[in-house]
Amino acid sequence: MDILVLDTYRIYKEMFLLSEEQREDFFNKSIVEPFDVLFKLTSMPRKPEMLSCLPLSGQESITFLMFECLKENDIWEKAKTSIEKSIHSFKKKGIKLFDNLIVAILPGDKQLLSLSEGYTGIGSIPGYIMLVIAPDENNVKKFPACVAHEFHHNVLFNNFIWDYS
Repeated sequence: MDILVLDTYRIYKEMFLLSEEQREDFFNKSIVEPFDVLFKLTSMPRKPEMLSCLPLSGQESITFLMFECLKENDIWEKAKTSIEKSIHSFKKKGIKLFDNLIVAILPGDKQLLSLSEGYTGIGSIPGYIMLVIAPDENNVKKFPACVAHEFHHNVLFNNFIWDYS
């Protein structure tokens, strides 16, 4: 399986060099468009705040502090490792997987995520995982399990045939 974990830290650094008026288009092009299938199938709103992310303007310093915490905890590599371990387990059991996976890890609004311990994920469409985190010392430790949980959703929905009759 080809796994692409978007370098959202780099994307956000580039985005914050733009004017506030240009940021939403950049966010859509860089982060939303690769997940277009997910957004179309789920009818989810494409605005960062509706995904429990921090706003694209006005919270730059908090956003960078979050990204620094994620970087210090090697969260992108841990996410990929968690998925690779999951793939290995599923393959050992002969469970059918898909060919490509794209993953985004986004800075979350701590207040909006307060009821879910500062993180959440969207893994209901095979091949796409979007994770939102307001990192703290507790949830960064548990984050690989969150990634595995969302990947499990990917595999489940790739193999389960729904009967709506």
